[in-house]
Amino acid sequence: MAWVEQTGKQSWRVRYARLPGGYGSVSGFTSKKVALHYADDLESDRRRGRWLDPEGAKTTIDNWAARWIETVDVETRTEENYRAYLRNHILPQWHGAQLGGITSLAVATWRKDLCKRLAASTVACIFTVFSMMLDDAVDERLIPTSPVHRRRRRGRRCDHAPSPTERVWAMPEQVIRIANQARTLSGPRPNYS
Repeated sequence: MAWVEQTGKQSWRVRYARLPGGYGSVSGFTSKKVALHYADDLESDRRRGRWLDPEGAKTTIDNWAARWIETVDVETRTEENYRAYLRNHILPQWHGAQLGGITSLAVATWRKDLCKRLAASTVACIFTVFSMMLDDAVDERLIPTSPVHRRRRRGRRCDHAPSPTERVWAMPEQVIRIANQARTLSGPRPNYS
């Protein structure tokens, strides 16, 4: 059940009954008509079973990560790795961010930055954990979709470190000098004849 309340001269909010109990609200509507349309959409989504409580999307990544990590059922070492990825990469980047505020573009920008600093395999592991977290948030009906896309997209570099612009090759005289130094360091060769 949803209804509209006026909160000021030109502002309205939609109030709704929350599923676990209590009431929630969405404010910031500048006309009663827009608020009524939102309330109608909310009721329609509930009837279709697609309704998501707007409060769920306000869950911070920190709170969700703390709840989520306790539910993973993996080997001890794997869980330690997950916790390390959370502690060292995911939470420092997304600290305080709401689940509903994480966008695909922000995720792609973060991935590009990580690829400049870390090995491709490390970035892949970080994104696997981040993707699992957000997929589970979708399953818990906190957000409608995950902003982490694992499919290949046009205009996106594959997960590999950028190749150096110039390869360094030893000149023939440098190779001879290295061989002579190695012979000197290895000492005299025993005579087995």
